Amino acid sequence: MDWDYAVAAGWIAPVETVWMSVSRRREVPVPLYRTGDVDALLEIPGVPWERVRVCRPGEPSPLREFAPREPSRAAVLRRWLAEFGARHDIEVWAVYDRISGRWLIDWEMSEGHPTREEVQAAIEADPVVSVHAADLTLSTEFGAAIRWARDMLEPGRAVVLDTETTGLGEDDVVVEVAVIDAHTGRVLLDTLVNPGDVKVGAGARAVHGITDEQLAQAPGWDRVLPKLRRMTKGKTVLAYNAEFDRRMVVNTSARHGLRPLHLGQSTTWGCVMNRHSAWMCTQRWQALGGGHRALGDCRSAREVLISIAQLDQGRGQGKPLLVTPPSDRASGDPK
Repeated sequence: MDWDYAVAAGWIAPVETVWMSVSRRREVPVPLYRTGDVDALLEIPGVPWERVRVCRPGEPSPLREFAPREPSRAAVLRRWLAEFGARHDIEVWAVYDRISGRWLIDWEMSEGHPTREEVQAAIEADPVVSVHAADLTLSTEFGAAIRWARDMLEPGRAVVLDTETTGLGEDDVVVEVAVIDAHTGRVLLDTLVNPGDVKVGAGARAVHGITDEQLAQAPGWDRVLPKLRRMTKGKTVLAYNAEFDRRMVVNTSARHGLRPLHLGQSTTWGCVMNRHSAWMCTQRWQALGGGHRALGDCRSAREVLISIAQLDQGRGQGKPLLVTPPSDRASGDPK
């Protein structure tokens, strides 16, 4: 830190700057100085070098008064986020990616605005924040996840579905299905399903704990599917692993010679799990933790959806999610 103040005060300047790789995707600049210039620092009159020598870690440097520091990139960006959000009466979001050293920026939209081009123009028009334009990424997957989650939580827009099954294979079928309203959380369907002659695998039973005795008294798929189609008609069907649940609904219907109708179409479904990973800025699968019963998993998936929409803080590989809506909230400590 003392060295940074000496550079900022203009007492010493690098003779050359080289770039060094610190990861597969990132390089950092490394300034090089003459040793003679470093030695000459001690000859500068009026500098309290003895106080510098005894200054403990965490204490303010005595050199601070000689070199007022420019605002950090984070401070500049926070200011711009607040001003831009207030000007357009929208939320503006940013995540600092510690791996790439870049800021990922996205924002709330109203009737398709502001567009990416409009935001880019606003950055370029700001003489301070434009200096950091090369370090900013606009229009991100995490921002798309936020907008999507808010849309899915609108009244009448979507339902959340979950299934428990006899196993994970192509010949396995549904043994439990639940559906709740995404907006209200109201339970629309919650039933066991008799799998007929398909046996529950030991691995599946260890997960959900549904017994043969429970299933023996349950309705068959021929009675459950009409209700399921009715409860989901005209809605986006959300699931934490949408492709798996869709496949199980299709497989079970085919085994009974029934048509899943809209439930067989991939465009009907939305995957909360994929959006959750995008929101957390990671490609890793995130466990749901819903107890592995259909209704509990539905509720847990809805909680994840709400977390995305409400921008719970501290998500995503320890990277702070900086939120600056018109109320001028801000948090996080990136560079």
